[in-house]
Amino acid sequence: LVNRAVSLVNRAVSLVNRAVSLVNRAVSLVNRAVSLVNRVVLLVNRAVSLVNRAVSLVNRAVSLVNRAVSLVNRAVSLVNRAVSLVHHAVSRVNRAVSLVNRAVSLVNRAVSLVSTLTHTQAE
Repeated sequence: LVNRAVSLVNRAVSLVNRAVSLVNRAVSLVNRAVSLVNRVVLLVNRAVSLVNRAVSLVNRAVSLVNRAVSLVNRAVSLVNRAVSLVHHAVSRVNRAVSLVNRAVSLVNRAVSLVSTLTHTQAE
């Protein structure tokens, strides 16, 4: 029973390690998503600046507006990618929570086995 309890605890530790790894990967994905959102803000600011220049420079307005549209399209693409990364990160976190729950269950089983063993030896 002790070996089984130790084995269960080892499995629990392994699951917790996997969960920590998944959480770390999820945090990395969230960081990448935040970085992409920051890039989006910069691109949108550049697009606004280009539109303002287009208003004041009529001869170059068409060229600047086209560039602004291109930047907005890139921004939308980056936002979509960021949302996808966040969804992926949430999925990883959910998986990590599931693994932690499994690990807690295994630890509880191990504690129960040790308790049973202790009572058995006491008798």
